[in-house]
Amino acid sequence: EMDILIERTVEWTRRNGAEMKDGPPTPNIRHIDFTLSPLKHIHRPLLWYAIVFLKAKICSMVLTFLGWQRYSYAGMVYWYRHGSDAGRPCLGLQHDDQARLPIFCFHGISTGVFLYLPMMLRLCAGRTAFILEQPHISMSLDLSPPTREKVLDTVHAICRRHRVARAA
Repeated sequence: EMDILIERTVEWTRRNGAEMKDGPPTPNIRHIDFTLSPLKHIHRPLLWYAIVFLKAKICSMVLTFLGWQRYSYAGMVYWYRHGSDAGRPCLGLQHDDQARLPIFCFHGISTGVFLYLPMMLRLCAGRTAFILEQPHISMSLDLSPPTREKVLDTVHAICRRHRVARAA
């Protein structure tokens, strides 16, 4: 299929007046097309998903213990902690500048918030913060990723809900 596509592209280019130089013949070289080749995949055992689930529950307990509140909006779960909650500061860190912008944290492709928790808690210390859970990239069994528009609408709605005009 790819060879036919390449031949058609070369024909079209020559018909439109572009000069094409022929290279040396390469009959023994096969084109590699990673995006069109069949996907080689490995099934994860059920134990893997159980471990990811347990890590998410441990993370929820830690966040709750540190004074974070769990909310849901339009099917997306997020954690919220107001910067003035000095009763239980994240990791015992205090910042003199309480007027810093609120922060939104999005974890990367991993087993979820758990891996990013120490970094997020340091970044969120002394400021209003949000942590958005993204199960579709958390190696969980959630196979329905939200659209970009849904994520953006949810972030805007969360900001309106908590009266946040700007965030980092």
